[in-house]
Amino acid sequence: MKKLKLTTLLFRSIPSPVVALFVVSVITMNLLANKTLVQTRFLALDGGILVSWLSFLCMDVVTKHFGPRAATKMSIFAIGANLLACLIFFVVSIIPTPGIDADYTAFNSIFGGTWFILLSSTVAFFLSSLINNFLNFAVGALFRRDPDGRAAFFVRSYVSTFVGQFADNLIFSVLTFMLFAPIFWDGFHWTFIQCVTCAVLGAILELLMEAAFSPLGYLICRKWTKDNVGAEYFAAEAALFGKAKLSKGSDPVLNTGSDPVSTDHAPLKVLITGTARGIGRAAALKYLNEGCEVVGIDRQPGTIDHPAYTHYVADVADAGTLPDIDPAPEIIFVNAGVQNSGADIDVNLRGAINVTEKYAFQPRIRAVLFNASASARSGFEFPEYVASKAGVVGYMKNVAVRLAEYGAVANAVSPGGVLTESNRPVTDDPELWAQIMAATPLKKWLTEDELAEWVWFLTAVNRSASGVDVLVDNGELALNSTFVWPKN
Repeated sequence: MKKLKLTTLLFRSIPSPVVALFVVSVITMNLLANKTLVQTRFLALDGGILVSWLSFLCMDVVTKHFGPRAATKMSIFAIGANLLACLIFFVVSIIPTPGIDADYTAFNSIFGGTWFILLSSTVAFFLSSLINNFLNFAVGALFRRDPDGRAAFFVRSYVSTFVGQFADNLIFSVLTFMLFAPIFWDGFHWTFIQCVTCAVLGAILELLMEAAFSPLGYLICRKWTKDNVGAEYFAAEAALFGKAKLSKGSDPVLNTGSDPVSTDHAPLKVLITGTARGIGRAAALKYLNEGCEVVGIDRQPGTIDHPAYTHYVADVADAGTLPDIDPAPEIIFVNAGVQNSGADIDVNLRGAINVTEKYAFQPRIRAVLFNASASARSGFEFPEYVASKAGVVGYMKNVAVRLAEYGAVANAVSPGGVLTESNRPVTDDPELWAQIMAATPLKKWLTEDELAEWVWFLTAVNRSASGVDVLVDNGELALNSTFVWPKN
């Protein structure tokens, strides 16, 4: 029952003009397949090739935005509509018309249909739609750096259309003109060579037609993403299956395992600030290892060499230097920060605001996480640093309220001690380190990789906690608040 409701929601979510065009093209394609346009010794073409490209273009658009399973459901719906239309045509064709001075032989022959043509076209279209939809998705997944770009859309559409159209034409022609026609059409038939040439030439002609109209399909996908089309469906799908369905423009959902984040569409896009070293770099590597696409921003050059990583040199404290990122990120980890620098407020707080206001408030967003600090709660540490991190926690709550309308979460993670380069003044001093361990109930500090796991959980797994400051400090604040640092 829940899956039925989900399918109903899917058809409410797909814009009706696309579904209508798709169904009409499938029914028309079936009717036109009754006529052979060209037949020579080595070549044969039926009339269905004139319109089948439209069916595949509609499937490509739906696959890109909603995924291959959604497009396959639409295909099954169209097949059902086609069978119903054929039944109606057949019933009308066999109704006798005594006393009417008209010859309906041609009408009855065309609209009455032939059962084996209907069977062949149904089998061929169902199998080819499966091939098209899932091949389209598979090819799109190869474009990790720019999965929503023009090149990705055109390549995935052209490859899947050609292969799918070839399969559709070949299966239909073999079943109709080699298996059934010799039996029911007084020996009329096509040779296997004619079937293959029909499949190849038909696929080429249909590919050319799709190439002419695929820019329109690309614009439709872009608009759907911008308008957050299907957000309700994606949220319901996530609630039903309890795993990642990370569509572009979709409501973010659970990923309850450690498998790479993959989608019916493309890898999840993540923005992280402060990725040149430390926590930001560790978090970026974590997302990359999980199969995400990562965009990093830092004042320093990038230190990550990975095909799914893009680096921008910019200063988060200067909003004018922040790059435009298209498509927008779905996860943002606001991490860049400084300590006791004289610019803590500008970088830690103002920088967090600059990044969040520029990138977060858009339909694709699913989670924003701020790197705060346990000192925001305890008050220990440098005055400006404490104030900046406390401000980040307060701002996070404001962001959580405003992101709720997008179905997205916003939280902060407040680590205690972390084994980073910037903390070496204490971690490299045996006396100070002994004092810290004496005051730390669990007798350890976080590693960068351990904190990266928290970042992953709070953004990619968590879908229900929002407006929360998560303290990860090995028991320091709850059990023993102490701050140790070298004296000047």
